[in-house]
Amino acid sequence: MSKERKIQDLINNPSFINWANNTNAADIKYWNDWAISNGGRRELLEDAKMMIKGLPFNKSTIPETTINASWAEMEAMIQQAPVTQIVEGKKEVLSKKWYWLLAAIVLLSLVYYVHNSSNSQSEAVWIALQTDANSTESFDLPDGSTVTLNTNSKLSYQQDYLSQKQRTLHLEGEAFFDIVKQKELRELIVKTDDIDITVIGTEFNVNDKRGAAIVSLYEGVVNLGVVDGTKKTLEAGQTAFYDNNQGLYIIEEGMSDFWRSWIAQKWSFGSGMKMEEICKRIEETYRIKCQIKDASILEKIAAGEVSVANKELLFQALSVLLDLDFTEQNGQIIISER
Repeated sequence: MSKERKIQDLINNPSFINWANNTNAADIKYWNDWAISNGGRRELLEDAKMMIKGLPFNKSTIPETTINASWAEMEAMIQQAPVTQIVEGKKEVLSKKWYWLLAAIVLLSLVYYVHNSSNSQSEAVWIALQTDANSTESFDLPDGSTVTLNTNSKLSYQQDYLSQKQRTLHLEGEAFFDIVKQKELRELIVKTDDIDITVIGTEFNVNDKRGAAIVSLYEGVVNLGVVDGTKKTLEAGQTAFYDNNQGLYIIEEGMSDFWRSWIAQKWSFGSGMKMEEICKRIEETYRIKCQIKDASILEKIAAGEVSVANKELLFQALSVLLDLDFTEQNGQIIISER
């Protein structure tokens, strides 16, 4: 990805804008930590920050049609104005050249007003909720809904959330939502990079850690709007995920208990879960890479429940369930047959 594209992504990121404007403690900490762990990228952050600070009106432009229409109205008015000489010592009507000067002043005032009005409306204040690599946490939203963030996750919303006709939550990572019924049937939309989830009141889980969101519905009904324009309706007990082989979102039954179980600090595998999926959960939850010694291990199936209160307990439980050895070494978990 080019530097210009990376900067564009940053200046469109609500969390990064808060960091650049020094307005949210959680966002400031997140991006400062990111800069430390990505030492060679500090210059990229500073370049994006300069663009935000140096171009405050970048996103608010006045349509050319608005300017042209305003000018045409004033020009018509001027053409109808009387033409007289200005005589010293007498109060005469203005000559045309003064009408043109007045028109220019009025038009400039209009441009200034519209420009600054649109800019002030676009300067939203964002609130960010965030977890680190070692914790999950529940938060109350302004409308009384509850969200539980999994590790390494963040949820952002605008400060005027309650007054919005269409309330929007931006998710990075994974979260379980318990959304109260919206008053006056207001829409609430949970956004990830590739999907919009529209709800009125329901319980569901969203995992956005794999490049394409996985949405699992525990209760109620939600509508999914995918970036490619397709729309799907998800009902209780169903899970929608992206199938790389088919190149589209598909819906499966019976996975909702698994996708919500982490909020109780456990993983529920039900009647069976392949080790391949378990490895994905380990990697995205603990940010540790699974190194498999034998490809056949990925076909092993675990059933029942295991604790995820910490990774040591998880590895011990999986070792017993699957008769495997789990060895943590150099930022990896090495999994091998006993």
